[in-house]
Order: sequence, then C-alpha cells, then structure tokens
Amino acid sequence: MNDSARPTPFEIGHEYLDRIGQYTVIAINGDQLTIERSDGQRATQSATIKANIYRNILDERGAAVGSIGSRRGRRLGQPTRRQRDMMEKILTLEADGADHEGREIDGVLAAHAGELGYSKDDLLRFHANGRGVFANDGDFAKAKLTEEGLHESVGVAVHSVDGKRHQCNVYHITAQGVATLRRWQLGL
Repeated sequence: MNDSARPTPFEIGHEYLDRIGQYTVIAINGDQLTIERSDGQRATQSATIKANIYRNILDERGAAVGSIGSRRGRRLGQPTRRQRDMMEKILTLEADGADHEGREIDGVLAAHAGELGYSKDDLLRFHANGRGVFANDGDFAKAKLTEEGLHESVGVAVHSVDGKRHQCNVYHITAQGVATLRRWQLGL
C-alpha cells in the first residue's frame, strides 16, 4: 500500500511530531488537519502529508509505526553527529542570554554548513515534501534542544518575506542548556 492510500492516524487532542517539533491536533476536516504548537501557533495542512512526515520520523528513529498517536515512544531519537554539532552551534549562539528567532538560528547554521559537514549538494537536496535536508536537520536540532530542556520557546516572531507573512519561534537558552554547552565544549 503506498503512503497516499494509507489512512491517516490522527485523533483530535493527541500529540504528534513533524520536522519542526511536537504539535496537537485540534481539528480534522476531510484531509485538512488543524494543528497547534505549544507556543499557540496554528496551521491547517494536508493530513496525508502530515501522516507521511510523522511515519518517516518514527521510521528514522526506529519507533514502531503502530504507536502513532500514543503517548509512549514520542521522544525524538538520538541526534546524528551533524545534528549534535548543530545543537552545539545553536546553544553557543544562545549563550549570550538573549532571545533568538528561529530564522536567526537558521542563518547561523547555514553560515556554518560547510563546517558542519554539509556539501553544496546537501544544501540543494530536498525531500519529497519540499523541505531541504539541511533545514530538516536544523529543525530536528531545535526540537531536540527543546525536548531536552536545553532551550525553550519564549514566543513567536512575525515577519514578512516577499509580501508573505511568516511566523517563527523565538528561543532562549535554559540554565540546563548553559551547563550542557559547557560540558560539550570541554569534551565531556
């Protein structure tokens, strides 16, 4: 059975993951899924596409697809070396104690792409859902930092790009994040 023919697993009120992080399903209307993130940001998207993303994340993390929608086994998998290096770059940026927008973090990661081991081909490679490989790894790193309590979303910033309104999370390092960054920098 191909993924587009599979039924979507979503239930209202349950939590799921995508490449940005965790969200709660608040409405389902046919193939349209309305989700809400912990920062209050809402979006309406294709349930089929969201289900495929969720299944892919579970497959990548070695979780059983049958556990979709359960409260167990939702923790993100262990980061790859590249993702771990991205996490360190993010915490290094946030170590100044200021709030940093997600797009600012993305810019820092992009500036260090070569240093993080990404080739120009990697930066130009896209998944079927239109998301870049590099962007997915960056989103995973931000979500993993949030999950581990090393930084937290403290709000949402709104900006305009080419006349279109966009939102992104604003992050702040936690005390645990500062301690972890020190350990990582010492090689512990």
